[in-house]
Amino acid sequence: MKKLILLIFLLFITILNNYGQTLKIFLDSDGASTDSSNAKSYIFYQKKSDTTWLINQFTMYNRRLLIGEFKDPNLSIQHGTFYYYKPEHESDNLPKTDTSTYLSEVGHFFDGKRNGEWIQFCSNGRKFSVENYVEDKLNGISQTYSCEDTVVRIKGYYIDDMKQGEWQVLGNKGQLIHLDFYKNGKIIKQQNIKEPFKSAIPPPNFIEYIKSNLLKNVNETTARVIVTCVITKEGKLTSPSLSGDKLNPAITNEILNLLNNSPLWTPPYDTKQKTVIEGKAFFFINLKNGSIEIKFSEAGNELIHRINN
Repeated sequence: MKKLILLIFLLFITILNNYGQTLKIFLDSDGASTDSSNAKSYIFYQKKSDTTWLINQFTMYNRRLLIGEFKDPNLSIQHGTFYYYKPEHESDNLPKTDTSTYLSEVGHFFDGKRNGEWIQFCSNGRKFSVENYVEDKLNGISQTYSCEDTVVRIKGYYIDDMKQGEWQVLGNKGQLIHLDFYKNGKIIKQQNIKEPFKSAIPPPNFIEYIKSNLLKNVNETTARVIVTCVITKEGKLTSPSLSGDKLNPAITNEILNLLNNSPLWTPPYDTKQKTVIEGKAFFFINLKNGSIEIKFSEAGNELIHRINN
């Protein structure tokens, strides 16, 4: 809530002369004071000492949004540890309904400035990022994690709010897959780390197989669909999933059925171990006014392999 400038309720300060007395204030969507009928959230405002004012903010469903302390009654100088919460499954495209909240960020303010370690969390409780501040500027190591596990996926260093030096992108097992080199916040060099891997190869008749079976159903449909799947050591396409533009259920089911019954692929190959392996693959199906185009990306499939292994 930054400096909570919206909460300058000088008019109420005289009520809080006694330590421990609590005032409840309703806020609209912009954070301005309002009545309960127009409120989107509310806060409890409490004077703890001559230099400490405690704020607890909640949704109108009594779900916690914020805990923090300020040095002044105007609530302009954060001081101490702040806890920020977000609604689970939050989306601008979904109606706002009752939902639980989770701890999304925690860190420390000193005299209104971020200092020390700040941690962001995923909705499942795992760390999403760890960053360090000095006098409100990013300084020191920054690490970003996957919400699926505890492996660091991106790490590098900031100096005075700017990325500097080597930034690493890591795979599922912590292996290095990509490097970015920064100077004063700008990329000056990039490097992909090669792996002894050949991506899966679709069968020669795969494109015709998809087109001939799907063409009669697409009609005037226009969409760009991303297909992600697993190719087993035996070359069987399994676990297909679709993302991208939405299709009607009939076309979606038809594509999934075709993929599940696909002719065998040439499986991924580990050139170092000299053996076939199981791996993920992806490709695009573009539908436009009754025509079908299928595109593969070997570089993209190699990147997916590095990230997931």
